[in-house]
Amino acid sequence: KFRSILYSSPTAMQLYRLEADDSLVLTGANPAADHILGISHEKNIGWKIEDAFPGLVNTAFIEKCKQVARGELGSQSMELEYQDERFDGIFDVHIFQTSPGLISIDFLDISERRAVERIGQARLRLVEYSSTHSLEELLRATLDEAEALTGSQIGFYHTLESDQSTLVLQTWSTRTVEEFCVANGEGSHFPVGEAGVWMDCIRERGPVIHNDYESLPHRKGLPEGHAVLKRELVVPVMREDAIVSILGVGNKPRDYTQRDVAAVSQLA
Repeated sequence: KFRSILYSSPTAMQLYRLEADDSLVLTGANPAADHILGISHEKNIGWKIEDAFPGLVNTAFIEKCKQVARGELGSQSMELEYQDERFDGIFDVHIFQTSPGLISIDFLDISERRAVERIGQARLRLVEYSSTHSLEELLRATLDEAEALTGSQIGFYHTLESDQSTLVLQTWSTRTVEEFCVANGEGSHFPVGEAGVWMDCIRERGPVIHNDYESLPHRKGLPEGHAVLKRELVVPVMREDAIVSILGVGNKPRDYTQRDVAAVSQLA
């Protein structure tokens, strides 16, 4: 009866059995779980939970699952932030014992909801910050927030002159200056045509993602002392149908997604 409920449920669910060696082994899952986690349970029956969640080895999550299976804890609910090559987001997780030594883990993807909340909180922090700090400090704080929201390592902000052809390097993020970039040039002017591939956002008048910078045929190289660039996300700031500035982040450990575009665009 439980398995019939499992396979017909729209909620993502996995079943695990606690073995004698204290490992949790996958015994079943429903199509919703396979879709969210990017695996096929039919091919992976017998997987240990560490294999199903390679980024969670020896974590409190796995230990809680074992305690519930042993009957040491009742049903547990928690938020689980998880990133690997298959999934990048946040789960609302429920763990409960179906019978001695057997547990069900239910997953609800709440990534979008949490992303909206985090963006809203970042914007409120910046509004409060702006009342007691200079514009230059606010721009840097905005880049710092954009980095945190996207998991990036570098951030930059350029303004575009009214002629729509001259760029001014306004500022870098705190982390970029302190850890990655020693290139001079803050406040310097240069033509759009001499800019790197990130100026694609000016030509396209919208956000651009370059998840493999090295492979781009039109890249122009980087100035001496500039941070090594692996991937980037760049967003234009529009005023009355004209681009007035460019906000960019780079070197997220994984590919940038449309969720990152939404976060950076809101701050821009």
